[in-house]
Amino acid sequence: MGELKKLVMGLMKVNHESKYHPETNVFNHTIQVVFSALAETDDVDLITACLLHDVGKNATIYEHEQVGAKLVEPYVNEKVRWLVENHLRINYYLCGKMRSGKAKMLFSSKWFPDLVRLRRWDVMGRDPDFRLSENVLEKFGVIVDKYLR
Repeated sequence: MGELKKLVMGLMKVNHESKYHPETNVFNHTIQVVFSALAETDDVDLITACLLHDVGKNATIYEHEQVGAKLVEPYVNEKVRWLVENHLRINYYLCGKMRSGKAKMLFSSKWFPDLVRLRRWDVMGRDPDFRLSENVLEKFGVIVDKYLR
C-alpha cells in the first residue's frame, strides 16, 4: 500500500472531539468530505486534497494542516499541498481575523476558489448520523485507489 493510502487509512484510528466534530471519527469525516466533493466536481487535485486534508491528524490535532502538508509534499503537486496546508487558514480569512497582508496573499492565490470549495465540503462532512456500511467502504476504496496511486 502506498504512503498516501496508509495515511488516509490510518485516520480510522483517529477520533475527533465530539464538541467540535459530531461525526467523531476522522476517517468517517474524510469519507463525507470526499463524497460531498464528488457530487460537485471531477477535479483530480481537489478530490485528492479532500482525501488528504486531515492526514496530519495521524500525528497531531493542533496544526495538523501544517504537519499534513509536510507529510504529503513528496507525493503530490503544489496545488494539493497548498490546499492541505491552508484548509484551516481560510477560517481566519472568512471571520475577518486575518491580517490584511496575509489575507491578500491567501486571496491572491490562483487556488483560492478551490480552497473555498474544500472548506465548504469540510464543513459539510460533519453528519453524526452518517454510517460506514460495507457499500460505502467499497465505494471509498475505489475512490482511494483512483486518486491515490
